[in-house]
Formats: sequence, structure tokens, C-alpha cells
Amino acid sequence: MRVVFWTEAFWPAIGGVEVLASRLLPALSQRRHEILVVTDDDMGRLPSQDEFRSIVVRRPSMRAALLSRSPERIAAVRAETAALMQAFRPEIVHLNCPGASGFFLRRTPTSRRVPLLATLHSERAMPSGGSATLVAKLVADADWVTAVSEQVLAAARLALPSIASRSSVVYNAVEEPAEEPQPLPFDPPVLLYLGRLAPEKGVDRALMTLSRVASIYPHIRLVVAGDGPERPTLEAQATQLGIRDAIDFVGWVSPARVPALINSATLVLMPSRWEGLPLAGIEAALMARPIVGTPVGGLAELVENGVTGLLVNGAPTELADAVVSLLGDRDRATAMGWAARRRAQALFGWGTCVDSYDRMYEKVRRENVHGRVG
Repeated sequence: MRVVFWTEAFWPAIGGVEVLASRLLPALSQRRHEILVVTDDDMGRLPSQDEFRSIVVRRPSMRAALLSRSPERIAAVRAETAALMQAFRPEIVHLNCPGASGFFLRRTPTSRRVPLLATLHSERAMPSGGSATLVAKLVADADWVTAVSEQVLAAARLALPSIASRSSVVYNAVEEPAEEPQPLPFDPPVLLYLGRLAPEKGVDRALMTLSRVASIYPHIRLVVAGDGPERPTLEAQATQLGIRDAIDFVGWVSPARVPALINSATLVLMPSRWEGLPLAGIEAALMARPIVGTPVGGLAELVENGVTGLLVNGAPTELADAVVSLLGDRDRATAMGWAARRRAQALFGWGTCVDSYDRMYEKVRRENVHGRVG
């Protein structure tokens, strides 16, 4: 099947949405889907024509055109996206993480109706403003809507009740690593944050949590793995809290190194303010690490509170109490980690995820009963 995968950002961007896509599309390509990725050129920083693991990638300057407010530039990008669609002749469009670039998708003329699948990755995928927003219109146009967790789906259905009968959950997933989980280290304990350094991830809460836990476990360390716009602010915060020497800011970590990094940790912190279904959480669970986090988005489905980890509100005092309770009970922490691994294997299997999108493409193409592209 010929599939246009339309997404706000794609590899080499390194957020969870982009990493999932970089793994999913080659797997779907092996199922005999011919895929064209249409994404943005990141304000001209990325090439307009590219290839990723034999998948063609095209990057019109969509964001730059919209920010310019120039009718001529917008018209030129419309013509470019129309030419891409007409040349590729997709049998389905998979709109991944709808955003501003969808302006051009809705206004791309096509000679025939193209079925549309939309995938939502966050509780905040449907912004305030009701059904009049661009994203809401894109989602309302879709033949089918998938969400990465039940909580994300519930938020979307609340915002757009019309999609209730044509929407479902496809959980995010990762391939199970070949590396075996190692015993949790306690001497000294190591906390790990793995993800983008962005406000919604609550890394500032992780730092405040460490400052409290360090009064009980003075040799504890926090590894912050990832990069993003908040890094300078977080490093300054660590200095201000007097814990800079207890934190390793290691930057972006390649996917191949992630299992070993998780194996070096005792607990994984996920103090997010909002979430979809974080890949880092699934990876932590597969490496038998308990998670201490907040019950937002798909975290409440990934972590069975009290069984595979602990979920508390985002207050650093509560996060610190949860961390201390597990560090003080090694048997409980270890048991939670292995329970997390079993749960991840059962619910977030990679093959299940790929199979679900494979079947969804066929379903949407076959039924083709709602909305339209163009």
C-alpha cells in the first residue's frame, strides 16, 4: 500500500514521537508498504529531499511559509505539497501528531479521495479552542483516529465527541532489547531521567527531588540523559540547589546505548506534567526498573501503581518520599522492576504495535467512509 506519513518532525529529530516513527516505518515497509514521509525542513536546517533507511523523505518549508504570512510563499508550498501527493498517489495518509503543517494537508488538492488516519500522541493533542482549531478540524476529518493511550483517547473524545465511534488505542511500543536486566544498584543508588529536556517533562522536579533525597542518601547520583531547550536552565538550577556535583548531564544517548544506561540505574524518574505514552518508560520497564512518576497521560497505564512503580502528584516532597521508600526496601524495588518487565512484555509488545498499524491501514483504506483529504 502507498502511504504518505505526514508528521510535524522526523529523524534526525530525537523526541519520542520521532524515535517511534523511525522504528515503525521501516517495520511497516517490510510489510510491503511503500512509504513517503512528508515533514518540515526545520526552518531550512534540513535538506528538502532525503532518504531514511530506503524510505523517501520530503521536507517542504511549511513552518517558515506559515510564519512568513506571505501569500506567495504559502501558495508555493501548497503547490509543492500538491505535486508530491499527485506524483506519489497515496492510498492512505497517516497524519502523525497533527500540528501546524496540517494546514497544507487540508488545502492540498487531490484528483481523488484519499483516506485519512490520524494518530494523537498526547493529552494536549487537542488544544483549547474547541472544534474550530486546525488540529480539531484535521482530526474531525479523519476516517479513523488512534491514540497512544486510553487517557489520550478519552481527552480526544471529550474534545470531539464525533470521533467516538471511529477511534481506538494503539499503544506505543519498543523492541525488547537483547541485553538482560542487571540487579538494581544500591551502593550508591542511581536515579535516571531519560527524555527530552523540556518543561512538560518535569525535569526541574527531578532535581528538586534529588536535593531532598540526598539528605538521606548523600552518595546518590542522578543521571539526566537527553537534550533540549531546558538544559541551561536545569544546569543553573542544579548549581543553585547545591547538587550539581551529584548530577551527570550526559546529553543525547543513542538508542543502542539506552539499555545499558538503564541497567546502570536503580530507579527511573518520570515526573512529567503531561504525557502521551513515553518510550523511555517502556524501555525502563523492559529492563526491570521501577518507575517513580506522575499519573498523567499514558503513565497511569504504563505503571501499575504500587505494583510496577509508584505514581504520586508532581510535588518534589511526594516524589522524594516515593524514591526513599523504594531505596529503603530493596526487595520491594526489585520485585516492582520484574513486575514492570512482565507488564511491558504483555501490553507493549513491538509486534503488536506494528501489526495494529498494518491492520489499521487496510481497515481505513477498505472502509473509507468519513472525511476527506483535499
